Amino acid sequence: MKASDIMNKARFDLMRHAPFFGSICYGVKVIEDEGIRTMCTDGTQIIYSPSFVEKIGPAQSMAVLAHEAFHIVAKHPLRTQRLGESINHELANMAQDYVINYSLKQEKKSNGKPVYDLPECALYDPRFGNMSWEEVYQILLAESEANAPDGSGGDGESGGDQGSDPDNQGGDSGDDQSDGQSGPSPAWDIGGVMAPTNDEGQSLTERELDELETKINGEILKAETIARQAGTVPSCVEDYCSKLIEPEVSWEEVLRRFVGGENPDEYTWRKPNRKLLSNYGYYLPSVIKDGCGDLVIIHDTSKSTENDSPRFYSEVNALIDECRPDSVTVIPCDSTAYSDHVREYVNGDHIDGLECIGRGGTDLRPAFEYIEENNMHVDSCVVLSDLYLSSLDIEEPDYPVLWVTTGSKDAPFGEVVEVS
Repeated sequence: MKASDIMNKARFDLMRHAPFFGSICYGVKVIEDEGIRTMCTDGTQIIYSPSFVEKIGPAQSMAVLAHEAFHIVAKHPLRTQRLGESINHELANMAQDYVINYSLKQEKKSNGKPVYDLPECALYDPRFGNMSWEEVYQILLAESEANAPDGSGGDGESGGDQGSDPDNQGGDSGDDQSDGQSGPSPAWDIGGVMAPTNDEGQSLTERELDELETKINGEILKAETIARQAGTVPSCVEDYCSKLIEPEVSWEEVLRRFVGGENPDEYTWRKPNRKLLSNYGYYLPSVIKDGCGDLVIIHDTSKSTENDSPRFYSEVNALIDECRPDSVTVIPCDSTAYSDHVREYVNGDHIDGLECIGRGGTDLRPAFEYIEENNMHVDSCVVLSDLYLSSLDIEEPDYPVLWVTTGSKDAPFGEVVEVS
């Protein structure tokens, strides 16, 4: 059977047995190229070696097609270009292959038999089960550095141009892993990832990458719809689909909604935008917000929040301009509420020049106790913390609390959003 016939049958079988991945494969070009070793993708096309396909046959070609489609769904080609030379692309591709192949091996038919018959050369190691490719990459990088006789094995530039070299499109991404042990077999690797390029062979701009990502998202949603109608959405891709159906909201948006509400009520000339007035000699009407009231910020002064504090307070200051709370009170706390350093800001004053004090253990109970003991009026409370608390035994107050966290997502009460 000719390679082209094998690939046509493999795509048809994939659509029949795994319509999600089949739809992805029918949504991109599939191109024959004897210049590569096995099969690879740049997110817009799947390129295969005819001699490789003829050697492994239709069933295993179907499995490798699913592997390539998984690369597209996970947007590995886009990630490859965006990371540039900051990583070892060979190890990154290997890490991605380990994660994909582990996931594919978990997919079973109704009779309990595996859906995919991956070639023996496919990278597989059960110790990488349920890991992200980034976690696997760190393990591979450490092992590479430990095994390199001259310490050069972990150089982030090694293989860095792999994706853009047309003669190396297959990547060094696969090993003979039939026994679960590592051992390079560059003649039989599968699942190469290459960086996408334009018609002139140039790397895509950031705008072009965004456009490609939007297109891929559309293909994912279409594939999810087709697969759900057939009742066969692979469990390994459900997270990718849910993120598109229910997109993540940025912490800035959550903070803005929590403090200022969803929509402005109306505009007024009575409260001019002082920044425009002072800088340009004119002003525009300001937004009237209803019920912004008194905002209290509890600032966990442990070391882990230090890097995110400027960004957090920059966003708060923007909210002060827009929402005009009656007052903003900042309470620094680690295991003690530093009453001498509590600051209150009124009349639209910005928060700046905060002192880095404390740096002890993290127990935020004293901050909430300070609010109660001083009979403070609180319309909303925002806590900036890593949430590595020595005690979660904090009595829930009668005002809404938003935890803006730089670490764990577990909070004793209230709403939680992670700074990313």
